[in-house]
Amino acid sequence: MNNKFYGSLFLILLLIAAAPLTAQSVDSGAAGAADAVAAGEGGEPLVLSPAEAFERAYRHDLSQWQNSRRLEMAATQQRWRYLQLLPEIEAQGLLASREQLPTEWSNDLSASLRVTFSASSIAELERAKLRYTAAVAELENYRREFRAELYQTYYRLLLLQEEIKLQEKQLASARARLEAAQYDFESGRISEYELLSARLTVQEQKPQIEASRIEYSSIVERFKQNLGLPEEQDIELSGLLQIEPAEVPALQELIEGLERGPGLQADRAALEQQRLSRRMLHSRYLPQLSISLSRGVVNSFEGSGFTEYDSAQYALSLSFSFNDLLPGSEYRNARHTAETQVESARRRLRENLQNRQTQLQETSAKLQKAERDIEAAQLKLELAERFYRIAQEEYESGRRDLLEVEDAEVKRSAARLDLLRAYYNRTSLLITLNSYTRDGR
Repeated sequence: MNNKFYGSLFLILLLIAAAPLTAQSVDSGAAGAADAVAAGEGGEPLVLSPAEAFERAYRHDLSQWQNSRRLEMAATQQRWRYLQLLPEIEAQGLLASREQLPTEWSNDLSASLRVTFSASSIAELERAKLRYTAAVAELENYRREFRAELYQTYYRLLLLQEEIKLQEKQLASARARLEAAQYDFESGRISEYELLSARLTVQEQKPQIEASRIEYSSIVERFKQNLGLPEEQDIELSGLLQIEPAEVPALQELIEGLERGPGLQADRAALEQQRLSRRMLHSRYLPQLSISLSRGVVNSFEGSGFTEYDSAQYALSLSFSFNDLLPGSEYRNARHTAETQVESARRRLRENLQNRQTQLQETSAKLQKAERDIEAAQLKLELAERFYRIAQEEYESGRRDLLEVEDAEVKRSAARLDLLRAYYNRTSLLITLNSYTRDGR
């Protein structure tokens, strides 16, 4: 009977303990199912814009989770430091009775009140606020850097897709010309040299398209891992390489806005923390003053009758260590360390600002050059298209040979690739430039 009872009780406790775990697994399964639905139903490809890809990858990023947890801890510490500012009140009462002689006894009643307020609590609150500010800035700075990195990968994949499509068209065109060359060679209209040239063009384009496919496959696999997608999930990128840039602010305005950016705010908060530590260092080694007060009422009975009188106790103490005045004392070493840390934080802030200004200037100059490169690539493509049409028409009329048509086709394809790469270069620079702006978008 007892064994059955204890066995039933054990099963009940086991079910109660397992219930939260089961609920957690159900929630995780529901979240996984939601992701699976968002990933595309029925094997359909998942269509992703740059913003959608970023939000999905940002949710699955481990560093983002760590920075968010650090921010939550900083907010909790800040709230706790606010509570520490409340004064500590302690009241104590004492009632004692003692018998001295058979006919004498005394009764003591005393009360004391102590209110404690620490000035260091204000400094600790200030330190907690600085840590919270730094955590907010670090999270925002990481979000910007992560967005820029993911966007670079996104548009790199778009460029590779367009390159592969163009290379596949080139290969198909080269094979068609090879078939035509084979027919013309058998008809005696072209020489064997032209036929071998057409075959060589086909063989040269095969390794190029294979290399592009390998690079695309490698990048897209890492891209899926960042987004938390399975390997078998197909994706479709809805972005465009040909982005019309919005009005870019003046360079001087961008440089002035750097100081308000999250990257420098984190360094500035770290500098203020070191300055606060240096200020609080002096208070640790000041002379220590302690004051206490205790008042009470004493009732005593002797042979002659009752006696009642007030009692009060006062205490005043002052302590100071003369060792702090020595050259190798702990205070002097701590002060030297604090000053070194402040100077290091100041130099780190200045160096970070200078590096960002230099990168911003270089990016702005490269962006201007990228605009000129796009104009030149567009003109080059127009000329290549006209030259190819003329070569094709003259070849059909017998005024040009097949080699000249192939050369025109190669130049037209190269012009298209140059234009695509110019668009990608401008987009990449715009992503880098936007990461330095105030909103980071």
